[in-house]
Amino acid sequence: MSSASIEKQVSDIEVSHDLTQECQTLSHHVDSRKVFWKLDIRLVPLACLLYLLSFLDRTSIGNAKIAGLVGDLHLTGLRYNLCAAILLVPYALLEVPSNLALKRVGPSKWIPFIMFCWGIIVVAEGFVKSFGGLMTARVFQGMAESGIFPGLTFYLCVWYPRTAHAQRISLLYSAVTLAGAFGGLLAFAIVKMHGVGGLQGWSWIFILEGLVTVLVAAFAWFYMSDYPDKATFLTEAEREWLVETIKRDSLGLSRQFKRKFVLQAFRDPHVWLLFGIHFCLIIPGYAFSLFLPTIITGLGFSASTAQLLSVPPNAAGCITTVVAGVLSDRVHARGPFILVGSLVALAGYATLFATANPWAGYAGTILAACGLFPSIACVLAWAGGNSGGEVKRAVAIAIVIGCGNLGPIVSSFIYRQQDSPRYLPGHGTGIGCLCVAAVLCTIAMLEFARLNRKKIAQCEREGITEDMAGEFVEMGDASPLYRMTGFPEFRVQDVGVKLSTSSDGMADQHTYDYIIVGGGTSGSVLASRLSEDPNTSVLLLEKGPLADSWSSRIPLIGGNPLSKDYLGVEWQSVPQRLADNRSISIMRGEALGGASRINGTPGDYNRWEALGNAGWGYKDLEPYFVKSESTQTHQESEFRGKDGLWMNRKVVNPFKTAPHIDEALQRMGFEHVQDLNDPKAPAACTGALDVIVDSSSRRQSTYWSFLPPELARARRERLKVCTRALVKRVQLDRLHGEVCATGVVFESTDCEQTPGQEFFAKARKEVIVCAGALVSPQILMLSGLGPKDHLHEIGIEVVQDMPAVGSHLQDHIGLPVEFTVPIEDSLHHLQSSPMKTLVEFVKYLFLGTGLLSSAFQFTSTFIPTRLLRDDLTIARDDPRNLDATLPENRPDIEFMHIPVDCVRVQTPGKGTFSFLVALIRPKSEGTVRLVSSDARTPPAVDLGYFDVPEDYVPLRAGVRLALRIAEDVRRQGYPFADLVVPEVDNNEGIDSFIRKNVMSCFHYTSTCRMGPGIDGSWSSVVDAELKVHGVKRLRVCDASVFPEIIGSHTMAPAVMVAEKCAEMVKAARIRL
Repeated sequence: MSSASIEKQVSDIEVSHDLTQECQTLSHHVDSRKVFWKLDIRLVPLACLLYLLSFLDRTSIGNAKIAGLVGDLHLTGLRYNLCAAILLVPYALLEVPSNLALKRVGPSKWIPFIMFCWGIIVVAEGFVKSFGGLMTARVFQGMAESGIFPGLTFYLCVWYPRTAHAQRISLLYSAVTLAGAFGGLLAFAIVKMHGVGGLQGWSWIFILEGLVTVLVAAFAWFYMSDYPDKATFLTEAEREWLVETIKRDSLGLSRQFKRKFVLQAFRDPHVWLLFGIHFCLIIPGYAFSLFLPTIITGLGFSASTAQLLSVPPNAAGCITTVVAGVLSDRVHARGPFILVGSLVALAGYATLFATANPWAGYAGTILAACGLFPSIACVLAWAGGNSGGEVKRAVAIAIVIGCGNLGPIVSSFIYRQQDSPRYLPGHGTGIGCLCVAAVLCTIAMLEFARLNRKKIAQCEREGITEDMAGEFVEMGDASPLYRMTGFPEFRVQDVGVKLSTSSDGMADQHTYDYIIVGGGTSGSVLASRLSEDPNTSVLLLEKGPLADSWSSRIPLIGGNPLSKDYLGVEWQSVPQRLADNRSISIMRGEALGGASRINGTPGDYNRWEALGNAGWGYKDLEPYFVKSESTQTHQESEFRGKDGLWMNRKVVNPFKTAPHIDEALQRMGFEHVQDLNDPKAPAACTGALDVIVDSSSRRQSTYWSFLPPELARARRERLKVCTRALVKRVQLDRLHGEVCATGVVFESTDCEQTPGQEFFAKARKEVIVCAGALVSPQILMLSGLGPKDHLHEIGIEVVQDMPAVGSHLQDHIGLPVEFTVPIEDSLHHLQSSPMKTLVEFVKYLFLGTGLLSSAFQFTSTFIPTRLLRDDLTIARDDPRNLDATLPENRPDIEFMHIPVDCVRVQTPGKGTFSFLVALIRPKSEGTVRLVSSDARTPPAVDLGYFDVPEDYVPLRAGVRLALRIAEDVRRQGYPFADLVVPEVDNNEGIDSFIRKNVMSCFHYTSTCRMGPGIDGSWSSVVDAELKVHGVKRLRVCDASVFPEIIGSHTMAPAVMVAEKCAEMVKAARIRL
């Protein structure tokens, strides 16, 4: 397709929300639709059946009532209502503990187990002889049933990506209405067994429905699979694809935990307004489910007919719930659906109240169901969207939804036996509640619209822009920049023009100044900085979906690449011929252990400048580190930023191993420093880490720091963020005899959309590739920029021969040396003790403290191995040797102190401590090469470990030093037994140990490295302004541009590169 044709096919681009780490699918041969079809057939029907049985057993007392339960057990007065309501008390209190047990035991065992328990209890209810017996049984039934809905919700979420959740969860929720319908049918048939075995018809309702639950529980025990990686009904390729998909999906205002934000929620009338709507809907809603057979009987139908007639209203409610949910999401509105639903339900209850005609009243029950169930679903979706600030939002949701649990208890008492047959007080209560709900919903819509207009007018009147957000961080949603609306998400077809053979009628009216490819660490920073200018338009294309779960913001989980909840995506390298031909796991995500030595040593960047990159020395770069950073610990340091967007703080190691290891290190000459990022710190030192955690103990990704939802909403007219957009190539055309980047071609990665349709977006000024050190070179090569022989081999037209693209890959080479410790001195304690986990969870949730509030790595030690004497102590006789500003003094080994196993060695009853010995100055280099011209196919990554044999030397020294430290710790009397260590202490034995256990530290750099030119002894891809050599209007901005890998974790330097790039882009714009 010609450049002119493409340039005509540019369309409007709206905002879609998310920034995640870039990732690739493991196999483009997997048919995603087939995988989801298999899941839908295997999982969804069973989950719906389980919840249907739960709700059926919970409300079967309503069917039993009209079958003679009340008379036989003498449930006079409010006794029946008490029996109906008592179940809800343990049901509400035990949901969280049940889900904790589910996580420990596994869904495939816990869910069938609790089902079996409540099934037996329901069977027993068929034999009760008194009010007291029924009350006792209902209490135990509530205890057993409490875990089913949160458990099934969790179960579906671990099998599907986020974009597939809504449909499946709505189907699960619709089981409530199906239970009403199915219960009526069952009861209609079962009551005909009256007298069989000497039992009443109501007894058989409990017995048979309970037996069905028991049988289904037994079936589920053998049928259910815990997690995708254990799915035997999928092929191996499908399992790998699904696991990868789930991993990459799993994912402004103050986010600090302060009491005043809690009080803001309690004092905010808008929160109580939403609570009022929910409360007024849930009372008639639950009463409808519980008493529908009773209501129909009161209309004049027989008990058996009433059971049968309870089916159509519930079926209608099921259909309208699903339809309303889909439409509400599509138009991004909640209030209108709640209002209309309330009015429809009100009409139904008014009919029931006003007429004695049986069929007219029955029509009223159908209207009530069609209005109530969709309204309840929509108000729950509305509750969390209009509270600004994380703490206030969390409290507001607890008020609206948590306090709503009072509603069903009230519902149990509004249809009393003495009010039969018309039950006018019950219908009247429903009418009153729905009238109040409709009024409150109207008030809410008008109030939120008024607030938005007021805030917009205030911003225009006072000249308030999003750049002034810092002035309003304490105001929550009262900030003039906060809008009481949701954040719309759009698909690729909303942000680009379809590429077709005909371009007639297409216009380029929505061209963007800058297109950023990749919304990871660098891309989110760059998008934020460039969009600060209100006259600049930016399009950010991110391959990943929204991967922002609550767990991802817990530091211990979100920052641990060894955790199964980590949001990164795992690939495998090509077999490493010098590492026992092993394929090494490659994790694409946040840097290992958080921020660590945030800036690196000054010598790193002075070395960059010495390689011919003017403006990239430490003194040049320090202002950019300071600009982005907001240290919460080192406020007195002149080298640390205090006013940036990216928060970090120092962590304290709580384990008993720490002082023993620190004592051993100091005895060997390693100075313990207070700030590892101080440029004056000696080259050989140890100290606590700074991790990307804010003052509320939430993990601070660059997404949350630089592009939070509030900022994205405020800038959506000029900053367009589209997720699930796979960039296939940068469009390169010849303009005036020069190669220029004119836009990008991309397609959707959404697994539920038809793949293959290409879209195009045009760049007026520049395209900036920020896809990371593994994917940025892939995109350049797919665009025709790379080693010509390799491109010819793949069948890609060469635009420019660039040998350095995808070459010179460097990574910190990791080697775990492990020891056993008492289990309480390791993170394994959380795995072995549910009580410890519960205590730590409570500490984190309410106090923001404890193990969950820190990263999984607490301490690092930096070692220039050339300074190690024969006895493995540091030579400190010449202070110049410890000057870290000199490139020759840079440390080449880092010890990451990790209180957990890194290689998954089982040590029952014991904990594990790991020294992850990392070679941070590797001389070996690897490559990133295309496998095919299909952008969905991950590239072949050759890490090139030990291509330069000299890399063994510092690693040997690191291993010996780790063993020496362990020996010292044991001499201090602490139990520190060898676990994963070399079998023999000689070079050959240690080298064999290295090859067997080497792993990646996930710090990939230099595949599009910076340098003076394409050719020569230092071939490079970009110049000192990050412009691709020989290509106009194209830059690369991420860790791939590092001339050499640095001796620190790469996340913060990648932010620094983006800060500097943004300044250079702005300067170029001014020059133009």
